[in-house]
Amino acid sequence: FEPVIEGGHLILTYAENSEQGTLILDDLDGGQPIDSFTATFKLQIGPGSGNAADGFAFCFGPDINSASNFGEEGVGNGLIIAFDIYDNGALEAPAIEVKYGGASLAIAKFAKADMVTSQFEAVSIQVTRSGTLNLSYKGQALFSNLVIPAYEPAAGQFAFGARTGGAAIM
Repeated sequence: FEPVIEGGHLILTYAENSEQGTLILDDLDGGQPIDSFTATFKLQIGPGSGNAADGFAFCFGPDINSASNFGEEGVGNGLIIAFDIYDNGALEAPAIEVKYGGASLAIAKFAKADMVTSQFEAVSIQVTRSGTLNLSYKGQALFSNLVIPAYEPAAGQFAFGARTGGAAIM
């Protein structure tokens, strides 16, 4: 799926089965290492019935390239914030998971109805120079001063990815 802008909103996928959409931003700092950042945006997963799936990911890292195409699990070994709404049978979702260096750092569980909404919800992701992460969703602080082990400033790109699965039909 090719992401589009409609009504001033970026749409990564429509509520249809088996779609995947990715948007990778150009290198914002000309190859220079980024030691801290704050990303704020509004996110809507849905609207839809209880059948909506699979989710969305925000990523930053040096190994994201224009060929990357990914869904809710993210891509690369940098920072991944995975908004996973479909439980694959291991009780891993619905949840928001923070990953770095290929490892899971923290998970906040949700009810599916709290993630699949008919409105845009506020997301704030902050990485500090000291290597900690602050994350809020829907105005609620989920993680504060979460230590990112082995954090080092890195050149890289920001990317957004989403995927729908077989349960996405409304």
